[in-house]
Amino acid sequence: MDILLVRHAAAQEKSEATQDMARPLTQEGRECFDARLLGLCRHLPPKGQVFIWTSPAARAMETARIIARECKTTSISAFPWIYSGDTAAFLRALSREGKDGTYIVVGHEPHLGNWSDAIHGIRLFFKKGGMAAFRVVEKAGPKAKLLWTCHAKPAEGASSILKEETLAAGDYKYVLIFLTHTILFGFQKFLRQPTKPCIAHKLRVQTRKARSLISFIKPLIISKDYHDIQEQLKHLALGFSRLRELDVLLARCLEHLPQGSSLCHLIGNSREEELKRVYDKAQASTIPDTLQALLGRFSAWDEQTPEEEASFAVYAAKRARKWRKAASKAMENLDFNGFKSIHTLRIRHKKLRYVEHFFPSSAYGRDAEDKKLAGLQEDLGLICDTFVNIALLEELSGACGSAELLLEAESFRN
Repeated sequence: MDILLVRHAAAQEKSEATQDMARPLTQEGRECFDARLLGLCRHLPPKGQVFIWTSPAARAMETARIIARECKTTSISAFPWIYSGDTAAFLRALSREGKDGTYIVVGHEPHLGNWSDAIHGIRLFFKKGGMAAFRVVEKAGPKAKLLWTCHAKPAEGASSILKEETLAAGDYKYVLIFLTHTILFGFQKFLRQPTKPCIAHKLRVQTRKARSLISFIKPLIISKDYHDIQEQLKHLALGFSRLRELDVLLARCLEHLPQGSSLCHLIGNSREEELKRVYDKAQASTIPDTLQALLGRFSAWDEQTPEEEASFAVYAAKRARKWRKAASKAMENLDFNGFKSIHTLRIRHKKLRYVEHFFPSSAYGRDAEDKKLAGLQEDLGLICDTFVNIALLEELSGACGSAELLLEAESFRN
């Protein structure tokens, strides 16, 4: 038996005119949740039935119907105890169920956090539309192990004791399946709305998250598969890199220069040209086919092999410690005048953060020094952006050759 706890998507704010039970989802809430859910239900383990339990509140019912549509099921049951957050009723309902399958529970905070604590021993905080998947390992209780999370993380004060679990490495595939669906949806959304910078940026970030997670389990993947998958995802992310760099540079210029300045105009025109190039290439690309092929690969991964019998939680903690140690060493040898050194350290922290987001157990045991290093990531990003901005400014202003623009670029750079 698997349990998927889901917080309802973003809903209208409370008001005197609308009772709490009647608050519907916002349009943005529906769209964001659709993106998060796209295709996921086809890969929920184990193969078999999907049962949806929901709070009777309108926002939860609407979220449940979106899930039901995606999972192609009509099995939706509403229970008042989900709205009220009755933990005893939640545990009794799970214990009474004799059918194998996936039980999707759509509810509210702080109740979902309390229930994750009840079945897993760690309280999670769920953002709107957040999810956490568990697999029951002991019917009594019941007790479950954490498979993956999305926009759900350990709450403040949650226990930092590493649980001895039997989380198999094969369970990792469901996170990658989820991310790949998110990337595919993001790519399709970019083709529909190419002028929104945030869409291209989110697509690039999701691709980097997938690459980081695959890198984290590199020792558990056949070498050829690893390199093939990473190369395909790297190619996708790089396709949007220059567009993002121009967006960052333009935003920085607009903070310091009038919108009608020659430099802002030049960067804006360069961005339009790059967007057209990226969009035309995306339309003619085989990226959707590539992502579908990756989904097939991930789905074909065995859930249990001899190599996966050892506790994945222990593996994850050990691997994370190794990554953090490498980040600490890189910090000691950091050359603040060298872009490559700073960029490498920043990437190390990003990869570690992505892994710890999806698998909180890998973050247990972090000491004060690790937290200090993690806090440097934003500063490192600003430094890296500065290096890239300078290089772009020199390239664009040099190609233009205008004395006025060269002077403006030099003034802005200084």
